[in-house]
Amino acid sequence: MALMPVAGDIVDDVFRVEEEIDSGNFGAVYKVRDLLEHRTLALKVLKPGPHDENELRQRFEREASLIYSLRHPHVVQVYYYGQTQSGLPYMAMEYLQGTDLRSLLAHHGGLSEALARRITIEALAALHAAHATDIVHRDLKPANIFLVNDGDRGHVKVLDFGFAKALDGDTNFEITNAGTLVGTPAYMSPELVHKKNVGPQADIYALGLILAEMLTGEKVVDIANVYDTIVYQGSKKDIKLPRELKHSIFAPIIEKAIAKDLDRRYVSAIEMIDALRALQIEGVGGYTDDVPLTSAPPALGNADPAAHTRPRSDGRPTLIEVEQELADASTHHLMFDHEPTIDLPRDREAPRHHATAQMPAISRSTAEQLPAATRSITATMATALPDPPAEKERPAWVDVLSGILVGGIALAAIIYWLG
Repeated sequence: MALMPVAGDIVDDVFRVEEEIDSGNFGAVYKVRDLLEHRTLALKVLKPGPHDENELRQRFEREASLIYSLRHPHVVQVYYYGQTQSGLPYMAMEYLQGTDLRSLLAHHGGLSEALARRITIEALAALHAAHATDIVHRDLKPANIFLVNDGDRGHVKVLDFGFAKALDGDTNFEITNAGTLVGTPAYMSPELVHKKNVGPQADIYALGLILAEMLTGEKVVDIANVYDTIVYQGSKKDIKLPRELKHSIFAPIIEKAIAKDLDRRYVSAIEMIDALRALQIEGVGGYTDDVPLTSAPPALGNADPAAHTRPRSDGRPTLIEVEQELADASTHHLMFDHEPTIDLPRDREAPRHHATAQMPAISRSTAEQLPAATRSITATMATALPDPPAEKERPAWVDVLSGILVGGIALAAIIYWLG
């Protein structure tokens, strides 16, 4: 079974694992150091297990490609995605410090009207960017709304597009099977329950319920039985707001956002943003902060699933690739026709020959550019190669006879010169 990373591991030759920061049934998130860009990132890795790995893998890779295609300040950014050495899918994302909305509400209860409005508007701005590229989140909930502590006033990041659907008409992108519901029951829209006409309004429905929860500190749809919750969400009967919200200035906005009838619900995130901007909150007034409503994604929000990014800055072979080549070569019991090419100091340059086996082509210039660990592998390979055969010694009598002959010739030459 494939192994999950542990502290100290280097994933894909780039990400050094520092610590595990979160773990669930299907995946884990690690704090890692990007050795190429010298920055801290979060690495999300799919866990191996007895669950339906094929569907989860597709969903995981789908999420990576969808988020990678989005560029928006309120959507968590994915920089790379690929596979670990043991074959587990991963995505490298920006590292966020702060808390998710679920934890904030659990510890502090309801929020101020001004803060609830700002969080909702920033989350809607992220949804607007996704919807503009035909991406629907489909699992929006407080746990997927992250409040970043950036040392100033904080901002929202929308997370986890694992159940996201691309509205491109291609049914191949519908990963979950016909018998599987998508989403979290307490925030699930009627169209998600019935799996019909699922579009941007499903996200608006969920965010309307989240807004109400931020104002009261309690879930609006809080039914213990999951089956009853799903039946309630799928019914045509509208949800009644809690008593403390009925006369709130937010009531008309929330009621329109969570209307069961699509014709009475907000059509777009922008429409709901405009309504929230216009609210005159006591002591605060309307919403005047700038909120980014544009994004710069590719022409389509659907990245090519086959076009996995790789965190490579050059074409050098990785240490793992070199080690694999050497291992493959050693298992084939290399036989050399001549002395193989090895890199030696300049004053000991050896003649270069060709080896019949397929060794990694590592020249002097390439070896100098390789990481230290890779260069040590190259040196080890050179010292392990067979020495050239020693020359055979000549018999002693040959040397004696040669000396007598040379001496006689020299003596005759001297006598002739004196005479």
